[in-house]
Amino acid sequence: MNYNLRGKESTGDRDFVKHLATKHSLPFHVLNVSKTKVKKDEATLRALRYAFFSKVLRKEKADAVVLGHHRDDQAETFLLRLLRGSGAVGLRAMQPKRDHYIRPFLFVTRAEIYTYLKSKKVSFRTDSSNTDSRYLRNKIRHELIPLLAKEYQPQIVNILADTATRLSEAPVDTATLHSVALIENKGSLTFSLEQLLSLPSNTRTALLRHILSTILLNPVSNNLSREIEKVLKGTKNKVSEISFRGLKITKKGGTVTLQKISLD
Repeated sequence: MNYNLRGKESTGDRDFVKHLATKHSLPFHVLNVSKTKVKKDEATLRALRYAFFSKVLRKEKADAVVLGHHRDDQAETFLLRLLRGSGAVGLRAMQPKRDHYIRPFLFVTRAEIYTYLKSKKVSFRTDSSNTDSRYLRNKIRHELIPLLAKEYQPQIVNILADTATRLSEAPVDTATLHSVALIENKGSLTFSLEQLLSLPSNTRTALLRHILSTILLNPVSNNLSREIEKVLKGTKNKVSEISFRGLKITKKGGTVTLQKISLD
């Protein structure tokens, strides 16, 4: 996935992966994104990335996409979602398996991966944008977690990752999920706005977050779900449509349809 945001470094990463694929007789796919046509925010880049993964998955008729997230990523994701106001579902963070995506390295730390690569003399690339403090995740990685480890708890990464795992193993309150009749059709969900708004505030927010995460394949924050709720309640037109983060929201009278859209 080449966003072309780091000049020669981006090209070098692409060529490095292509060389590995050729060396091991594996198919190679690349999506080159024009840096003038893409926003640099994390949500947009993520949506582009997963749309590309899904396309390659179908083309290769593969069983799964293997992602490289590790234990440190899990801890960072937990803190990131906590700071953004995620509820219990969002704090479950990343799952070892979700739909066609698997993460076999979630129980291995970044340091353990580096140690293994160096012991086997395997070359690897480092993305310089991972040190860019403009991204909240990087500030958590390089500032907040080291501070917590130094001043409060040396095992903070393990504690945060284990907490996310325990939450993922906790039972889900299914009553909320059936409070509103949902009609699913080819990647979209339709429901009655009146039914949604008739629910108590906390239940409404939880259900809307569940619906959004089902469409986007990624947990969303309470704040984001409440913003969308305001849009749904405040739109006076009988027909309205907005798009964000790969999601299209269509309101027709008392019916709302959410649909995932491609950003490529």
